[in-house]
Amino acid sequence: MLGTLRCTTNLDRETEDRYELHLLASDHGRPFALTSTARVTIFVEDINDNQPKVILPNSNLSCLTVSPATVAGTMVTKIYAIDEDSGLNSEITYTIAAREPAHHSSPFRLDSRSGNITLAQRLLGTDLGMHHLFIVVSDGGKPAPLHTTVWVNLLVNETMEPCHLDSVPRSLPYRLAPTPAEAPICDMEERTTGSAQLIFFVGLGMMLTSICLFVATAVFYLKQKKRSPRQNKTGQIGENEIPENRKILL
Repeated sequence: MLGTLRCTTNLDRETEDRYELHLLASDHGRPFALTSTARVTIFVEDINDNQPKVILPNSNLSCLTVSPATVAGTMVTKIYAIDEDSGLNSEITYTIAAREPAHHSSPFRLDSRSGNITLAQRLLGTDLGMHHLFIVVSDGGKPAPLHTTVWVNLLVNETMEPCHLDSVPRSLPYRLAPTPAEAPICDMEERTTGSAQLIFFVGLGMMLTSICLFVATAVFYLKQKKRSPRQNKTGQIGENEIPENRKILL
């Protein structure tokens, strides 16, 4: 007899990533039952159910002043995000999805791995003013990553006075891909089981159809084989016998 372990509630690796069970197996022997014990450790696999959380900047309205005298290659700020998943699901990449103003190239460059924003070139007079960078923060989850967004606001100004924002740009030409629906591990297991059962029944139907075709072919072949000797026996002519319609008058 087999013992089956089933989960009675949804599992979450971020809450509990491992379970240890002490199992006791016993028979129904008389006068004394025999028993055996075992310890089972269950590790909960990670699914991509947490999107990245941006820690820095702490608000879309955060603003940083950059001096026009800043040397090219200088890191001016950094984006920092975390992901509570593990493995590839927690690997984070940063991408500039849109920028304002959009009519000319931005002098700022973003490192997709570290999140460092550096000055890509020497600042010119045309670079004075506010620069808005719309950053998409994505994880490495499969088949589709989860993502979050943040605005990075940089003011190029000769005076280093703190800058303040009341709002961020509203017009945004970039659209994020829809986030896949989250599913608990146990729910995913039930869906997988249903798909496996469907595949099993389809395969079983195909196998039965093949067997029926094979049996029908075999029966047809045997019937044809039985008819062949009868035809040869009734239509056979002796070697020295001349058919009546072919006798030659001497």
